Amino acid sequence: MIRTPALLAEKPVPVPLLFRRTLPLLLAAALAAGCGRPAVNASSTVVSPGTPPVAKATTQTLPPTAKTNTGPAKPAEPVRAIYLSGYTTGTKDLWSRALSVVDKTEINAVVIDVREDGMISYVTDIPLAKATGANKKLVLNIDEKLAECKKRNIFTIARITVFRDKIVPRKRPNLAIQFPDGSPWRDRAGHYWLDPYNTENWDYAVDLASDAAKRGFDEIQWDYVRFPSEGKRATRRYPARKKGETRSEARVIADFCKYAKEKLEPLGVALSADVFGLATSADDDLGIGQKLTLMAPHLDVICPMVYPSHYGRGAYGIAHPNASPYRTVLIGLRAGNKRLKGIDCKQRPWLQDFSLGKVRYGEKQVRAQIKAARDNGIREYLLWNASNRYTTAALVPPKPKKTRTSKKPAVAKREDRSSAGAKPRTVPARAR
Repeated sequence: MIRTPALLAEKPVPVPLLFRRTLPLLLAAALAAGCGRPAVNASSTVVSPGTPPVAKATTQTLPPTAKTNTGPAKPAEPVRAIYLSGYTTGTKDLWSRALSVVDKTEINAVVIDVREDGMISYVTDIPLAKATGANKKLVLNIDEKLAECKKRNIFTIARITVFRDKIVPRKRPNLAIQFPDGSPWRDRAGHYWLDPYNTENWDYAVDLASDAAKRGFDEIQWDYVRFPSEGKRATRRYPARKKGETRSEARVIADFCKYAKEKLEPLGVALSADVFGLATSADDDLGIGQKLTLMAPHLDVICPMVYPSHYGRGAYGIAHPNASPYRTVLIGLRAGNKRLKGIDCKQRPWLQDFSLGKVRYGEKQVRAQIKAARDNGIREYLLWNASNRYTTAALVPPKPKKTRTSKKPAVAKREDRSSAGAKPRTVPARAR
């Protein structure tokens, strides 16, 4: 995932120009943060991936009379979530460790991979998934996992990557972005992409979201709901783009969001979407079809990916954004608040809980980002760590500070000696 914000420097640089200049570095950062396993702090609670086991599973078929929700899912309190991969969710001890983070901290929600780069974490009856081999067996008992979350009042979010997909394009090239010779197109990093103009791809995402909602997920989160950001644009061909097409790429993405909302509304599931951090302040669509004001009307939540490590030096007038997490996130979300004014859609940012580059992230840096969100009136957040390792110390009330005490006289009276060695009193922890 690429998470980048716009510049709000004293001498503004045109956003498209900035994006082109910083893209190579940002892509490298994105691969490390979104697809790799970034370095983490020793104090973090470990919920690490490892090697998936080979196991048999039967298709989890929903009963025809499965109940649907009666209205958009609204948690009783602000959503504070951690991201969990399909493997973590499907591995007993890792799942237990993840739930322990919820038990011990202010975290009250989980973002679970339902489809990541084309791979569906559990077996479904969706025809295209079955035909292309997209169903995987990472989570053998997803229904039980969701029931457990319901029992523990944990809000569940189904993360579904929409257009970046390494499975379907190789089986069904007609659904993919193509090279001029008709073969599936790949970006600079080797990733395949589905054609955003093809409504069959829209239905595939909606069918999966519908299945997830009926199983009990409270919210659907679209990720990679965009056009490719890297690779030669001139080599891309969109088979489903009709001759005379007048819609912009931003309008195509917005139309998908609108279509999905109309189809999923009867299920009463909340809808959110991940966007580049840059989208909160850019005037254009960043060349990927993400324009906040067009997408937001069809969503309940917009999730800008405002990782400080993904900001180029000088962004927001900050010399080193990665070393200034509070100010970086503060300005990025402030821009988003202004952009969403008058639209019934709220921000819930993705925050950084991993280290990238020379700056090591720990309790101080994670707390700084959470504070930046709250200082913008945003009490919700999502924490990203590709390895599912989280700094739990940042997610509990800070330890009380000791008060200063005056020095004791060099010579104390005999009757005062018992109090001379007393421990100083402490100030109670502040309420959140």
